[in-house]
Amino acid sequence: MLLVACNESAVVVPGLGDKIKYVVRVGTPMKRGEYAGPGIFFVLFIVAFALTLLQSGDERGLQVVGDVFYVLFSGIAAVMGFFALRRFNRSTLLGKTLLFVEIAVVLEFIAGFVWMVYQEVFGIIDPFPSLADIPWVLFYVAAIIAFVYPLRKVAQRMTAKHVAVWVVVAIALCAIVFNTIIVPIISDVESTFWLKVLSAVYPIGGVLLLLVAFALFLLLRNTALGPSFLVFVLAIASYGVADLLFTYTEYAGTYQTGSFIDVLYYLAQLMFAYGFYLQIETSRNAE
Repeated sequence: MLLVACNESAVVVPGLGDKIKYVVRVGTPMKRGEYAGPGIFFVLFIVAFALTLLQSGDERGLQVVGDVFYVLFSGIAAVMGFFALRRFNRSTLLGKTLLFVEIAVVLEFIAGFVWMVYQEVFGIIDPFPSLADIPWVLFYVAAIIAFVYPLRKVAQRMTAKHVAVWVVVAIALCAIVFNTIIVPIISDVESTFWLKVLSAVYPIGGVLLLLVAFALFLLLRNTALGPSFLVFVLAIASYGVADLLFTYTEYAGTYQTGSFIDVLYYLAQLMFAYGFYLQIETSRNAE
């Protein structure tokens, strides 16, 4: 059974094969305290954004703020994912999706923590390449697997118009990324072959995340999968954009931990946490 928050009834979404039980009545007033969850995530993001603004002229301050918030927010998302997973059968479509989203978030937390140790403990600024790259590369694998599950299930909903729009966007995005990021990486005579490969993984991973997110948006926006899937889609889209910007500025030598690029990472992490929160609340309402 796939749980989502909508009207109270049961329907079958084409391509999913699972019955979807609606557990929240449209028009039902929210009870006191039900705004607390999303409100907390919003406040955390505003605080992080404000501190980023305040520290914009202080490189050391930006670095500390960036390291702390990256680890804190990815940790919050990982904890929310843990509690969400406890409420769902991991053999179902939703359970498998949540499992791999949680794996991706945990890998992101580990990578951010390792990066922070390099910077704050060992004094190695912007450590690339480093051990942090291992969980970050694995993050892409887990995140793509997570969203390929629902994508495969609803693929039959794809029309010729969907395909045409997706292909146009894919070609445009790939062309931009290839010319602005991949070509400079390949042309760098000072980098070794393996450093070029590692450098290229990030923009390629970012493009794949954006294309998967866009495909899910096209196919799921008119279905009854509920708001949590939309939140997850927005999260991976934000992460994909952030990674493209990170790779571009890192390779240009202008990236600074805690810059506004990191704000997009904060946004993605808090949206992952909020998506898990929505799943938890939906499950509770069904009990």
